[in-house]
Amino acid sequence: MLENGLKTNFAEASVEIVDCPDLSQAPYFLAGSGLGGDPTIVEYGGPPYLIPLPDKSKVYDLVPLMRKVSGYESKEFFACGAGAGAWPIFDQNCEGILNLKVGSDGTLTNESHVSRTVPGGTELTKVPPNETRCALLGNL
Repeated sequence: MLENGLKTNFAEASVEIVDCPDLSQAPYFLAGSGLGGDPTIVEYGGPPYLIPLPDKSKVYDLVPLMRKVSGYESKEFFACGAGAGAWPIFDQNCEGILNLKVGSDGTLTNESHVSRTVPGGTELTKVPPNETRCALLGNL
């Protein structure tokens, strides 16, 4: 069904069912090895905190935020998605590429990045290892 649908929009298409690769390895480099388990969509903040001007008081820490989600109070979780980066770290608005895993014992694996404007263009910067804040809005 998927392949037939794709072929209506693309000159070449093929679909295979395979085991999921370890997503913590190249070329993916996610903080968690897979996307299975207990998937939950979390949305925080929103456009009113960005428009017409950014509300710099809207800073969120992803670890306590995720711990408030039912079922994640004490167990391991992997969170990935997009949102506003932690402007207090970079002293400017930036786009967050959120990618972190927290063990049930609190150990943190943080592979998050931000994209930001710099003189002459844009820059992709890795977030400091212990930094779990973000701002304004996001979807995990």
